[in-house]
Amino acid sequence: MPPRKSNPHLVHSCRGAALVVSLMILTVMTLVGVTAMRTSSLEVLMAGNTQLRTRALGDAENALLGAEVAIQNMSESATPFDFSASDGYYEYDADHPENNIDPNQRDWPFRSEVVTHQDNAVTDYVVEYYPGCRPLNIAGESLSTGSELAGIACVHYFRATGRSVDQDNGTARLVQSIYATVDAP
Repeated sequence: MPPRKSNPHLVHSCRGAALVVSLMILTVMTLVGVTAMRTSSLEVLMAGNTQLRTRALGDAENALLGAEVAIQNMSESATPFDFSASDGYYEYDADHPENNIDPNQRDWPFRSEVVTHQDNAVTDYVVEYYPGCRPLNIAGESLSTGSELAGIACVHYFRATGRSVDQDNGTARLVQSIYATVDAP
């Protein structure tokens, strides 16, 4: 077979086409790379926020545990809470609701010792006593069915609130539990 001759007119008309096609492919690849980089940066920020929220929740749960231990110690030692001091314990005032703590406030007038962690998170707790002996009828709660509580007519209720606030980024978590004791504070 004789060698094929190229058409010189066709060669001159295709000059630069490879350059244009390769530049378009390079542009598309650059856009894909930039988009992937932005997406991964956003995912890193989201993961960091999740980590901060999880740490704040753990710190708040530790503060809540401190409040529950304080209630248990009071119940077992017969040492009454001092509701007049600013030590994290206060008595709920049904007659003057404006004197009660709103757990969503940034600053609590009554609170426990504030603990500042090395990551600049601050944790504290408040124990709120609801005065009076109240009937033991907590719907859906395991306390209402316990055999050891069969002869008990009433209990004293506490609301324990633990809080953690990160001073650097403002991440805050608040957890609460209701604690019932047979003994008055």
